Amino acid sequence: MNEIIFEYMHLLDIMLCMEAELEDGDQEELSGEIRLFFDKLNEVEGDFSAKAERYAAVIMAAKSDIEAIEAEVKRLEARKKRINTLRETLKTNLHYAFEQTGKTALSTPLYSFRIQKNPPSVKVDDVQALKPLAEYWKPYKFSDDNINKKLILDLWRDTGEVPAGCHVEQKLSLRIK
Repeated sequence: MNEIIFEYMHLLDIMLCMEAELEDGDQEELSGEIRLFFDKLNEVEGDFSAKAERYAAVIMAAKSDIEAIEAEVKRLEARKKRINTLRETLKTNLHYAFEQTGKTALSTPLYSFRIQKNPPSVKVDDVQALKPLAEYWKPYKFSDDNINKKLILDLWRDTGEVPAGCHVEQKLSLRIK
């Protein structure tokens, strides 16, 4: 396509030169050149049309491929969501069964099940109660979501106490190996 553009631009330059020569008056010599010029121009335009059609075919094929891929992605995303929801529901039901039976571990030939504590995490109940306590805020960030929970968790591990306005949670979860 670039060669055609270059050739087309070259022919336009030649045409401008011919117009200048026509004004000078050597018309017999130019009539043969003009015929050659228009023949070459028609050839370039034909090549350009053919290449433009091929480009358009590729562009349209790519567009339909993109649409098909987007539809497939949506289908797979929906399938992934359904499978993940089923997985979480089954795991929740199994965890509930372990809690109701009082079991904390079970081993089978294929899998091992264990109810374990998750790492403790800090939950903020009242941000306003923590605002006057500057030591619990991350440096240079004084918005409500920038509380230094690691520092509060370290305090809880060392002393068993937490500042007013927050508490420490440690949930249980089912591990399957």
